[in-house]
Amino acid sequence: LDDLVAVRQIAWDAARALGTRSTEAEAFGYLGMAYLRARRFDDSEDNLKRAVEIFQELGDRQSVSVSLGHLGTVSAETRGFERAIAYFSEAKEIYCEIGDRHGQGVMITNIGAVYLERRKFQEAIECFTEGIDVFREDGDRKAEAQAANNIGNAYGQADQFEMAVSWL
Repeated sequence: LDDLVAVRQIAWDAARALGTRSTEAEAFGYLGMAYLRARRFDDSEDNLKRAVEIFQELGDRQSVSVSLGHLGTVSAETRGFERAIAYFSEAKEIYCEIGDRHGQGVMITNIGAVYLERRKFQEAIECFTEGIDVFREDGDRKAEAQAANNIGNAYGQADQFEMAVSWL
């Protein structure tokens, strides 16, 4: 992971030297993700926020939503659950605006995962169920199966074992 961070830092330096704002924003995003994988959460958040700012300036809504989703992941990893839900929700709204149903499904299931972590089982199940519907429409069988698995886990954690088994 140290090598990944170093390579992405070099890429950011190169992007900065080029002076192309879109390339710089992408480099911030990739560096932020490297820091996330290395569990350097403050550095990850700083870089991802910079990516969001530049993508917003450029009007690149798709990339804004991707970066917001990553910020949600950083927040969830650091147990900032309300912030995570806010980031995932904002990203979901952008995906709605631009008509990216798959992106909406991913953010909905991410919100469900936060609810599951907080032991809000009904809210989690509702999110995962909505995600299944989106993934089914989109034809993404793998994501649909992962959401069904998440529902099974939620029911299991809620001690509703028959429902858990049926979903799993």
